[in-house]
Amino acid sequence: MEHRCYRAEYCADHEKADGRRLGKSINAASGLCDTCARHVGRAVVELPADYTALNLILGKGSTVGGEPVRMTRELPIPLRPHVEALQRDMVIETGLWAASVATVLNTEWRFSGRVRPGWLLDRSCRLLSGAPSAFLALRDEKHVRWEYGRRVLVSRDGLDGALEMLRLRHKARVFLGQTRLVHRLPVPCPRCEAMALEREDGSELIECRDCARRYTWSEYETLCLALTDRKMNVA
Repeated sequence: MEHRCYRAEYCADHEKADGRRLGKSINAASGLCDTCARHVGRAVVELPADYTALNLILGKGSTVGGEPVRMTRELPIPLRPHVEALQRDMVIETGLWAASVATVLNTEWRFSGRVRPGWLLDRSCRLLSGAPSAFLALRDEKHVRWEYGRRVLVSRDGLDGALEMLRLRHKARVFLGQTRLVHRLPVPCPRCEAMALEREDGSELIECRDCARRYTWSEYETLCLALTDRKMNVA
């Protein structure tokens, strides 16, 4: 039986079959490909720094360790609750998974008194990044989460936690302005005919995600016309 990366069509090393994107073929019955596993590891390591950067754009003026830093202009009120909610999710999610990994490793994971959220996030990420195999191997972990205004008990695997780390990192990058605005063209690539053409905002180049071919706008128009003519002649 063939096994594929748990990220499926979002796999960093996805493969194509019958026009569909599939996760890269792997040996394990359930897991991530090497590239996606590295992405998860990098996301976990970067979350504390993202938390600090979000503090700065909120104007809170504190680092993960709580030391005062120069504050920036505060965010508009409509955006502020979303950033604060993301920070809470960072602390809660990493804490839940760190507690699960600590149980497997037989490591003490209790803290006396109140602790700073940023400090807890840093400790959680250190534990997760230091034991990636134990993290990804977790199965049927019971966590209490806050969903739709009420507490619920959920059962998740470490692979679900890995995808959550990637989601949190991506949302942080969006709020921090570290993501690119990419326009997806609703037409096939003239070379491989995959629906995978993208143009970065402000760029004159068009690139295909599948075959990695790049076109200038004039080249793209010329190839599209040639492709249309060829299809008409075949018909």
